[in-house]
Amino acid sequence: MKINEVEAQVGITKKNIRFYEEQGLLSPRRNSENGYRDYGEAEVAILRQIKLMRKLGVPLEEIRRMQAGGTVADGMRRHLVTLEREKRNLQEASRLCELLRDREVPLSELDAGSVLAEMEQLEQAGAAFQFLPVNAYGIYAAAYEEKDFRTMQFLDWFVKEQGEEEDNANDLISKMELFGSDPKSLYMLNSELAGRVYSAPSLTL
Repeated sequence: MKINEVEAQVGITKKNIRFYEEQGLLSPRRNSENGYRDYGEAEVAILRQIKLMRKLGVPLEEIRRMQAGGTVADGMRRHLVTLEREKRNLQEASRLCELLRDREVPLSELDAGSVLAEMEQLEQAGAAFQFLPVNAYGIYAAAYEEKDFRTMQFLDWFVKEQGEEEDNANDLISKMELFGSDPKSLYMLNSELAGRVYSAPSLTL
């Protein structure tokens, strides 16, 4: 099959199909006569699997793990942990929005400090609230107008990544405060940090 036929059959755009190939999730054969990609039923099945996982919000890195031999069950257990964390964050954000909904005052009279203080307490307990710099909102809006989904996805990843980095930093600070100057504990912490593996970002469409 040609890529146009696959696009029609699976419902994934040609651009996305090529993107998944670039990410190593799909490796169609090449026609020996013309060098064009030749898609078969195996590639169609893989694309349907990718489509299902992406509709569930599963990141590419997790899909890659499952393709490499990890089970669906293991992948879903990890993804559910992420979803539960995001669910709690959304619930806290919704609760604060409901509280603000009852404040019939101009923004100029809102005591933002008290709300921010409560948010900081929630963040210390593990919650994460998104914050975009002013120029990022403009970029996101412009990308939406142009249907530039790659840029929108990058900004979504950037915000999530910043939240994770802040969580990691807070966790490290808490451990250092707990360990103090105890050599054994600091050595264990150093070993833990040395064992961390960098994972390149997976920007999905």
